[in-house]
Amino acid sequence: MPKSKISIAIACLLWAISIGLGLYLLMNHETTPGAPPKAPPIKFPKDTKLKLSSDKDTLVMFVHPQCPCTKASLKQLEPLSLNPNLSIQLVHFKPSTKPEGWKEEWQLDDWTKQRTVQVIEDSDGVEAKRFDAKTSGQTFLFDPSGTLLFHGGITAARGVTGDSVGFDNLASVLARVKTSKAHDLNLKKSLVFGCNLLNERN
Repeated sequence: MPKSKISIAIACLLWAISIGLGLYLLMNHETTPGAPPKAPPIKFPKDTKLKLSSDKDTLVMFVHPQCPCTKASLKQLEPLSLNPNLSIQLVHFKPSTKPEGWKEEWQLDDWTKQRTVQVIEDSDGVEAKRFDAKTSGQTFLFDPSGTLLFHGGITAARGVTGDSVGFDNLASVLARVKTSKAHDLNLKKSLVFGCNLLNERN
């Protein structure tokens, strides 16, 4: 075989390997979960500035406004914002070193227009640390007594919307038959697919 053909064959082989490796690394990144809370609050923290609803379930989602995975988490959250029996607090990380408007990349302001959702700035991640939230998209659900019913993510992978175990687990808790016996419902949890919540990226 002429040297030119051998060179072309080697170049094609290297190109195919690089494409395959790139796809593998991309898929591996998408399906690698972020850090879960080591000690999730079994009861709604007493020292938090967030509000626990006295007559509805309270959902708290922590997000990094410039994490590319956040868009998918917010998309998954959209149908839940229509639930009249759910109080939603969307808490976004904001380093004190960053200027005003730093959050606008993911248009979190659109969520402030929804009466059922509170958008709360978390300066330097103070609230995230109280809840031990480490990954963007980390979601907690509490009942009116302050008992934790669910914690985890609601996407199937990083930046991926659609069916997911986390969303299904959360939905099953929200659809439960209300009972005065807290032990009748087991705590549900799921993996969180997102970026480091307290990363001061630009």
